[in-house]
Amino acid sequence: MLKDEDVAAQTGVTVADDVGPQHSSDVKQADVSPRSCRSTCSKVYTYLLAQWFIIGLGVAIAFAAAVPKLGATKGYIRAEYSVKIPAIILIFIISGLGLKTKALLTAAADVRIHLLVQGLSLAAIPAIGYGIALALRNGGFNDHLADGLVIMACMPTTVSTNVVYTARAAGNEAAALVNAVLGNIIGIFITPLWLGLFLNVEGVAPYGDVLVELSYTIIAPLIVGQLMQYITPTVVAWIKKHINTANVSSFCILLLVWATFCNTFSNGSTKQVPGRDVAATVFLGVALFFLFLAVSFLVAWPPPPVTALRRVLRLSRADVVAVVICGSTKTVALGVPLINVMYKQV
Repeated sequence: MLKDEDVAAQTGVTVADDVGPQHSSDVKQADVSPRSCRSTCSKVYTYLLAQWFIIGLGVAIAFAAAVPKLGATKGYIRAEYSVKIPAIILIFIISGLGLKTKALLTAAADVRIHLLVQGLSLAAIPAIGYGIALALRNGGFNDHLADGLVIMACMPTTVSTNVVYTARAAGNEAAALVNAVLGNIIGIFITPLWLGLFLNVEGVAPYGDVLVELSYTIIAPLIVGQLMQYITPTVVAWIKKHINTANVSSFCILLLVWATFCNTFSNGSTKQVPGRDVAATVFLGVALFFLFLAVSFLVAWPPPPVTALRRVLRLSRADVVAVVICGSTKTVALGVPLINVMYKQV
């Protein structure tokens, strides 16, 4: 009868190799590894899904760069009519469905928020932007880009994005909506004054066009949404139950971003400016956005040693969110036609 040692010699396998703890650990690791991999992949997928809007922004900009004529104004699909207007109308119908009439009326009567938002958007930030542009111009920055910075700073608040972002941040959506309308109405009068003072350009703003556009893209859809709450409450309840209206609004914002960047890439403006200046402008734009956010936050929520002003302002967290978002953002909708009118002789 063969001994264990003889068997080991003939087979080339030792007892330790056959039954040792290392082999058991390998089997256990082989069993756990696929499960751990699936868990990791699931977590990554869940995280990416939660960040779909940020990813969508990148996709929208990349797609616009690849096929700019598709979504440009007067492009292949006439996006100014087929994409922009429907997207804005849908955003404000959704706002009308979700906001109570009493909340809208209360927001409309809140003078404190109006003064803060419009004071930031149409007074403080234009002055800050002009000061920064002067410093950059004296430092050798491209004059045209410095002028563009001033024009951007002088624009009123955005029409649709501030409403969507305020709602997603659990802010005072009604206040954001009211100030979107109010800011753009005031802006067609105030912005040309700032541009005339800062840049010495003159022109008549397209008052009628802007007011008409505001009426059918914001006010009318908002009224439709409000009326649906009273006329078809079951339909509104079904929509709120089965449709994630917040995601729909966010998707509409992605469409607007895509169409805007299609215009940017299709008109050749990025090719007419040296790459160094384009990179500097992008960096500067991001830095200015965070600066405007910080200024708006400090005004809405005064820090020490002036925290006593918080009791004077009496702003809730939701109000602060609305002021910060609405006070720091700038519209393109008024900016483009206004620039075209005021610089047509240049």
